[in-house]
Amino acid sequence: MYGPSNERSCVLGTDALAPLLISTVSNSIRHVTLTWSEHSSQGQGWPKIVYGTTPGHYTATAYPTSSADNQTYTVAGLKSGTTYYFAIVFVENGSGTTHLSNVQSAKVQ
Repeated sequence: MYGPSNERSCVLGTDALAPLLISTVSNSIRHVTLTWSEHSSQGQGWPKIVYGTTPGHYTATAYPTSSADNQTYTVAGLKSGTTYYFAIVFVENGSGTTHLSNVQSAKVQ
């Protein structure tokens, strides 16, 4: 679980290397598509998506394949009628340092 106790080194709005979560859209039943922008100064690493039904309490993780040309991911198998809260975490290779994006919510169709 990735929750508030693990976010101690990242304050939203002040982490210059944090990705920007642009949108969360429930465009089909039980799916939410996320779109984000990675910071141009990010080094080598990977994004992971954290989400859950309570803001700041993320109980699920997804590992998208990301490149400069593909910064979208669809999370499937969600519960219809439920609001989920999503964030992108950028994890640096080697150090494991994390950078947490802003949080957005979507109500699943």
